[in-house]
Amino acid sequence: MGRRSDFALVEDMVRYFNTVKTKEKITQNDFCQKLGINSATARKWLGIFEFIKKNSPELMFKEEKRSFHISLDKTAEKTIDHEQNGLESILKGFDIQDDQILSPYLQANMFRVLVRAYNEVGECYLKVGKSQVALHHFKRAKALANEHGDSFWIAKAQVNLAKTLNKFILLGDKSKASKARSYLLKAKQIYTELEDNQGLMSVNGLFGDLEASLGDLEAALTYYEFAAKSAEALDDENIQEDFLLKAKAINAESLRV
Repeated sequence: MGRRSDFALVEDMVRYFNTVKTKEKITQNDFCQKLGINSATARKWLGIFEFIKKNSPELMFKEEKRSFHISLDKTAEKTIDHEQNGLESILKGFDIQDDQILSPYLQANMFRVLVRAYNEVGECYLKVGKSQVALHHFKRAKALANEHGDSFWIAKAQVNLAKTLNKFILLGDKSKASKARSYLLKAKQIYTELEDNQGLMSVNGLFGDLEASLGDLEAALTYYEFAAKSAEALDDENIQEDFLLKAKAINAESLRV
């Protein structure tokens, strides 16, 4: 019998856990013997299970084409809708930095899982107004993607970094504009090379947001119109409508000025 993949081993572990009776005690030797693994492997994976269970009990994962979506269950979503502290309480202490926890993923060449997690957790922090913490996670995502030369996830991190810096600009710190533009230009270059039209659409939209924050309404309008045309080409009516509404608001603001 050949060596099991990490996924196959996890499946075997879950099956084993589901056979254990409530409050039944399991010895390490029995656990290892039943699964055919050594104690070091057992500790590694049990540590990962415990870490996930402790820090993200309400998160759900969904694989999509070239993406990895993390969301909260319906109960948690209701809490967040009515009380921002709901998400903050889930995120509290959830800072993916423990090398002992991360190393198994890196050793198993599962770095994309971590890059996705850094990005998703950063986006959650951004939603609750923790821009500095979000920036930290997006930078870690970018560094890891850079280390492994994964262009798609480098671009994703660049976009998220620019989006976060725009939050600081909206609060009056225009010194972040140059860096935000740099991130978006890099992302645009990557998406162009990948022929990723959806990525290019998002970059144009964020360029529009950035220019609007800086008061350049003409430039913002141009970017929103580009983004709307991209959305139309992608047959995404909802996103197209969002960009058209932004363009309409810019036109209205220009008339007042």
